[in-house]
Amino acid sequence: SATRAPSTGGTGYATSASGKYQYKKNKYILRTEKSVTSYGQGSLVFSGGVSDAWIRWGWFEDNILSKFLSLTNEKDEPQLISSFRSIESIVNSAGDQTGDYESVRIKNHERLKTTNLNHYILPNQFDVVQKQDIKDGEKLIAKINGDPAKWIELASLVNDVNNFDPFATEIESTKQVAYRTTLTWKTLMRGQPKKSEKQTFMGPVQNSPTPQFDDKFLNITEKIESKDYNVQTESAIVKNFKTGYLRNMLINTKLIKEAFGVSDVDEFTVENISVIESLDNLFSLINREVNFWNFSITNDGFEPTRSKIIDEQITAIDFTKKEDTSLT
Repeated sequence: SATRAPSTGGTGYATSASGKYQYKKNKYILRTEKSVTSYGQGSLVFSGGVSDAWIRWGWFEDNILSKFLSLTNEKDEPQLISSFRSIESIVNSAGDQTGDYESVRIKNHERLKTTNLNHYILPNQFDVVQKQDIKDGEKLIAKINGDPAKWIELASLVNDVNNFDPFATEIESTKQVAYRTTLTWKTLMRGQPKKSEKQTFMGPVQNSPTPQFDDKFLNITEKIESKDYNVQTESAIVKNFKTGYLRNMLINTKLIKEAFGVSDVDEFTVENISVIESLDNLFSLINREVNFWNFSITNDGFEPTRSKIIDEQITAIDFTKKEDTSLT
C-alpha cells in the first residue's frame, strides 16, 4: 500500500512518512533516530534529538557565512561595502550583464555520486539500491536486500526536484521514479506523571498548551510501527553532467563543525584563526575521499566588492563552443 505524502507544518517545514525527517525546500533536511512527536500545528519535538543535518550550501552562505564576511557602512541607511555569495552574473551573447544571477558552477561528472552522507549529498545524484528479487523466468536466482530503509527514504526526498534543486546544471526534463521499502519506527508515548513521584514542571512545549514534565517522572511506553513505503517522486533527467551548482550541494553539519573546530561533546578541538582558514579546512574535508574539486576564494569580475567560492577547473568561457565566423 502507498504511504501518505509528506505533511507540511505551519512553519513551512515538511515531515517525511516515517516522521524521522524534517525539511524545508532548498534549505535543509534533518534526521532523528527516534520519533518526532507533534504538539499542535507547527510544533515538533524530536524525542531522540537530531542525529544528522544537511544544509544547502546557498543557505549556509546567505544565513551564516555572509554574517561574518560582509561589511556595511555606518550611514543611516547602511549600504553594502563587501559581500560573500558564490553567484555569477548571467550575461548575454554580447557579454553584457542581464541583471540575473546563478550559482557558481563547479566540476561534475555523470559517474559522480553521493558517496558519504557524513560529508555531503548531491541532489539527484544520490543512488540507492532497493530491495528486489532477481528471477530467471519464474525461477528465483537471488534476493537483494537493498540499502537501509532510512537511506532509501532520504534519497526519495533529496532527489525530488520539488524538494531540492538538482546539483547538475543542464536539466532536460523530469521523470517519475519509484522508491519502495518498509519503514519501521519507534514512537514514545508519554502518559500522565507518576503519582508516587514528585512532578517537575519543565515549561510548555513550544506553542502547545500541554505542559512538559521531566521524563523520569512520566509513564513512557514505546510503540513500534511499520509501513510499506511506496512513493513516486519527480527526478531530473540531466542533459549534460559537465558542471554542477555549488550552492545546490547539501553539506552535513558534522563536516562544517569539524572544519570550524566545533564539537558537541567534551572533545579537544582546535579553534581556527579566521573564517577563511576554516573554509580552507572545509574545502579539504569535502575532497577527503574523492579529490575532485579545486576550490578557492576570489572576487567577482563584474562586482569586485563581492567575494565568492569558485572551482579553478571551471571557467566562465566555454572554449568548446564554436565561434560564428559567418559574414553578415
